Amino acid sequence: MRIALSMTCSTSGAATRGSLIKVLVGIATLHFVVDSFGAVFSMLKYLAGLDPAKAGMIATFAMILGQGLQPLFGIWADHGHQRRFVLFGASLVLVAMLLGPVGYAANELGPILTFSLLFGLLLTVRVGQAMFHPAAASLIGNNSGLRRTTMLSMFIAPGMVGFAVAQPFFYWIYIALEGQTQWGLIGGLLVVAAAALGCQPLATNQSRRIDVRLIAKQLRVIRGPLLALFIIQTTTAGIGMGVYFIMPEFLESRGQPPTLILGGGAFLWVIGSSIFMLPVGLLADRLGRHRVMLVTMVLAGVAYYVLVGLPLMSSPVFAVALLISGGLLGAINPVCVSIGQQMAPQHASVVSGLLMGLAWAVGGSSQWLVGWLSRFESLGFGGALAILGAAFMPALALTCWLCIGDRGAQEVE
Repeated sequence: MRIALSMTCSTSGAATRGSLIKVLVGIATLHFVVDSFGAVFSMLKYLAGLDPAKAGMIATFAMILGQGLQPLFGIWADHGHQRRFVLFGASLVLVAMLLGPVGYAANELGPILTFSLLFGLLLTVRVGQAMFHPAAASLIGNNSGLRRTTMLSMFIAPGMVGFAVAQPFFYWIYIALEGQTQWGLIGGLLVVAAAALGCQPLATNQSRRIDVRLIAKQLRVIRGPLLALFIIQTTTAGIGMGVYFIMPEFLESRGQPPTLILGGGAFLWVIGSSIFMLPVGLLADRLGRHRVMLVTMVLAGVAYYVLVGLPLMSSPVFAVALLISGGLLGAINPVCVSIGQQMAPQHASVVSGLLMGLAWAVGGSSQWLVGWLSRFESLGFGGALAILGAAFMPALALTCWLCIGDRGAQEVE
């Protein structure tokens, strides 16, 4: 039995068009909140004047420890805990608004206490995201039929919009409230409360025993293509997170105006994903997911090196380059996840946890990498991102391998 969550939760074996829209609207709204609150640290470290290398270190460890739990939460979600994980996970992410007071008082707290508190809060946020994403993605993907990539794109796109507005939103509230960003919790709590109160008592299949060995045995059939998808997701997510993490400093080094430095650039980089995801998803469902992913990967690599390799660009041209580069890179995500879910629909949450959680956790090490590389004067922020872009090569090679005979098209029995 598939479990659907919306403002009026329901359970059904096959989702009708109307119920699917309700599911999509409800979860997509929560996805916007989760990703907008969960992506504020990169702006906080800039506003608080934190060392990029040290900030990148705690961001990386929090990402690995927290997001790395997604496959485990995915197993539980596939056994009847989707609603609980979606709501409770979204609630945990809201503590990101407590980062503001800590960063604002960094000088008084001292470096050890400041970074300890920031790490604890970031870890809580990442655990919340790890609970939310696999459960939410499986609810959408497994009720989408042949439109899996399109519907996953429509689910992921609002999250990317939240990701895009996170930096300018946090900058505004941080300055307006003089660091007391905890008041931003109110809006997030209202959305989560509306989702929780609107849900009817949920009949689940929690009596099913979780057999980890059986799950591993079933997934072993597709281990090659699944590993390839995992590496692709890890490398592309790592590139995206690395750029986003040092976006303010990168833009400042390129002499861009404050409108781009203080959140505008990050907004363009991520909002491009929301713009590109839906048409790429539609093309993938019509023309073949593997081929569309390959073409998108090539175009994303070219656009990326235009962005980081051409320093002499006017602000309008730079803004367009941010939009296109970020859009193409982000559009790879739903295509990759849909291929994985198609291979093992009965373990969609586990697959989503691997491709949207563990992959992002490992890829999150790019934040530490670019923060460390940028300290070398010979490289700077642009040079650090140019080195990071080398990750496109293994991703491109594996995408070509998947395209040969459409590896990964088989389904677990």
